Amino acid sequence: MDISDTTLLALDEQLTELVKRVHEAEKELARRCEVLSANAPAKPEALRVLPQDVMAIGVRANRCPWIDESSIDDVRRHLGYNEAPFKANGWNRAWYLRCREVITAWEEWEPRYEAARIAIGVPEQFAILEKLDDAVIELEEQIFAMRARTLEGLRVKAKIIDQYAFTGAPAHERRVKSLVADLLGEAGS
Repeated sequence: MDISDTTLLALDEQLTELVKRVHEAEKELARRCEVLSANAPAKPEALRVLPQDVMAIGVRANRCPWIDESSIDDVRRHLGYNEAPFKANGWNRAWYLRCREVITAWEEWEPRYEAARIAIGVPEQFAILEKLDDAVIELEEQIFAMRARTLEGLRVKAKIIDQYAFTGAPAHERRVKSLVADLLGEAGS
């Protein structure tokens, strides 16, 4: 009976190489984001969050000094809920005008920013990184689906668990149980 963890150890080697590729892809993404930051069109001042924006136009107080994707959705929703009363009786006309100012500035700036992101290859690099992350998860799942039969195999699983120990990753508990089951199995329990 073969009690080695040959397949498990081979998967670990693949995982180690794949993680190196993930780190390279992360570095490339960071580089592209730096290029984007240096070359993207500047946000118009109208997109700077003003103190009254939190209450007046529905921007979440997320400590970001600029209106972002989630904030613009809030502004659009807020305007949609309130546009009729704004127009009908002039209720808080300043709020209405601020909503319109923000949306107009966003609609002028965002397509230029998105064009710069695409030209620099940021979405493409995100897609590459996402595929690599998916491949890492798939390999890790294959490793945890197998029973470790040697100390080396147990180390492979423990090393992966250690990477996620404090992240709250959903698969973490299942992976710990897999390792414990392997340990108990080796102890004859």
